[in-house]
Amino acid sequence: LTDYKGDAWFLSTPKFGKTFFKELALYKDKFPNWQGWTFTTFDNPHIDPEEIEDARRTMDNLYFRCEFLAEDVDLTGRPFAYAFDPIKHVRECHYTDAEELHISFDFNVDPITCISAQLQGNNVNVIEEFVLRNSDIYELCEHIYMKLPKLNRLIVTGDATGRNRQAISRGGVTYYHAIKEILRISEHQFNVPSVNFSNLNSRELIGRAFHFNRCFINPNCTYLINDLTYCEVGNDGKLKKESTGKNANLSHLMDCLKYMLINNFYKELDF
Repeated sequence: LTDYKGDAWFLSTPKFGKTFFKELALYKDKFPNWQGWTFTTFDNPHIDPEEIEDARRTMDNLYFRCEFLAEDVDLTGRPFAYAFDPIKHVRECHYTDAEELHISFDFNVDPITCISAQLQGNNVNVIEEFVLRNSDIYELCEHIYMKLPKLNRLIVTGDATGRNRQAISRGGVTYYHAIKEILRISEHQFNVPSVNFSNLNSRELIGRAFHFNRCFINPNCTYLINDLTYCEVGNDGKLKKESTGKNANLSHLMDCLKYMLINNFYKELDF
């Protein structure tokens, strides 16, 4: 550009948080040879406005303002599970013999956590949570093995890093190898991706699951309900994880739910 006095265009939506694109956008106010424009999706003559209005009705308002109205949205202090309402989404959920049983792990060191759920009708019902402190994957799995029914119909998912991370004790095996060994299940009962879904996409999926009343939580899942109520996002749209303060140790059950919905029920939650 310097050699030939060329021109350049920088085109983007204003993603959440502080970005280099937003820094460039401010140059129009600082330098006379820079210009900037903002257009909404309504300005695109090739897109039917009714399609945009349909997106407005089905999306979280903050995401709509960012993606369709090109606004610089501040997410700081907002709930990660923005559509969760304990009055509507907390109800009695019980195991049934007719459906597969799904469990989802988060491999935080302390506490180590897991949830169990079933797809009953069109709804994902989270039935039980397992939270052990000062423990490990072996003790957690032994606890699960004693409590859960129908292990022959068990499907396991969770944090993708568990495929590579080694369990803390009892030799150099991975977390999922330890789960397979203790729960006495086969390889085809695992549904774990090679990488985890992004926080932004998982937040949108969780939001839509509760917005359309497709996910329900058993009242005994108190840690998960607490996560859904109090976990927040930063201005970058990512789930805030804090080691101190009032939100310390939140999000581990939320992570279990994220992995469960994304890995096992993504197709079923087709809105």
